[in-house]
Amino acid sequence: MKIVLPTDFKDITLHQYQQWHKGLDRFKSIALFTDIDLSKVSLNAINASYEHLEELFSNEEPRFFKIIEHNDVKYGFVNDWDAFSAGEWIDIETYSSDPVLNAHKIMSILYRPIDRMVLDRYSIAPYEGTNDSLKDIPACFFLGAMVFFCESEKEYLNNLAHSLTEVAEQTLSKNAGDGMT
Repeated sequence: MKIVLPTDFKDITLHQYQQWHKGLDRFKSIALFTDIDLSKVSLNAINASYEHLEELFSNEEPRFFKIIEHNDVKYGFVNDWDAFSAGEWIDIETYSSDPVLNAHKIMSILYRPIDRMVLDRYSIAPYEGTNDSLKDIPACFFLGAMVFFCESEKEYLNNLAHSLTEVAEQTLSKNAGDGMT
């Protein structure tokens, strides 16, 4: 009996990704990706299948997607952080406490259906709370969104360090001549 598994990380859904990270045993982990009766499969095939899945999960190189498409609907990443409502901030803060478990809810805050699009600019639907509609999107979209935040944080910290260095240099140069005539 042959076990057919995803060959690329983009073939893994967000729900499968969430389940995988719950620490299931080998059989339950493999069962997430196939419908065959694993009790009829050799132990060598089970082990090889699990190793294949581990390799898929460990070798993913996430990429940020500003626009994603799912079930014939285009979703746009939030493009105006100043317009983020208190409800959105509260929800993102709440669900970020366990980002893997709440990945689909985080995605429903960050990505919303595109209302209008002109060239590369778009507007998204207003926030109406989280939902489970994005559980079956490719997990690579979620990881890409997380990369966006990691890169943004890194850029922010680099800019902050640069700004603080400039302020310190200016302060030192102003104070260097104090007390001299």
